[in-house]
Amino acid sequence: MPGILLILDDPTLMDEWTRVLSNKHQVQTLEHFNQEMIRAQEMGFSLVVLDTHFIDADSAALEHIKELHEKTVIAGRQWPEEKQVAALAAGASGYFESDISSAALLKAVECVIDGDIWIKRHLIPKVLDTLLSAKNRKKMAQQERSIDNDEILQALSKREADVAKMISLGESNKNIADKLFISERTVKAHLTSIFRKLNIPDRLHLAVLLKEIS
Repeated sequence: MPGILLILDDPTLMDEWTRVLSNKHQVQTLEHFNQEMIRAQEMGFSLVVLDTHFIDADSAALEHIKELHEKTVIAGRQWPEEKQVAALAAGASGYFESDISSAALLKAVECVIDGDIWIKRHLIPKVLDTLLSAKNRKKMAQQERSIDNDEILQALSKREADVAKMISLGESNKNIADKLFISERTVKAHLTSIFRKLNIPDRLHLAVLLKEIS
């Protein structure tokens, strides 16, 4: 059962989300944030849900969590879109509002754990533009392997390469499944294999990698 760490400043919301998520996940909680607390929780969570309150109070909060290589979703209250974009560019895997419905909360968590991202669709190009800016290209070049498009595709099976190309075009799992005549479950399995082979965390970074070398 995947573990989730909730770091929220609202005890009522913490109780509600713990109740909703605990049916499918092991849930641990923190009502306060600091680097020492996070390091003490270094247990290999599948996902960390971090309140924007702590990011606004400590600009390094997200980086502290990413140092543990945990997937992170940001939860906020009408957080500005430019901050949402900046958070995803910095390594978060999504953003949702604190008044998200229980059903949507469960769906968002499952999507991110499966390697997807959760953010308003119209913000995705802005995140990609940020990641592909001159400054971030230089940073990513130091982190990613320097390989060309042919080498990337050679590392993948033919079907994985097909899926990867469609991800780079912004296709959803459902559209990919329909066009390749496979199930969404199979698409997810291919994505898991792609992420492992290319040593990247999610579809957003896959799209960036392919655009970076195209």
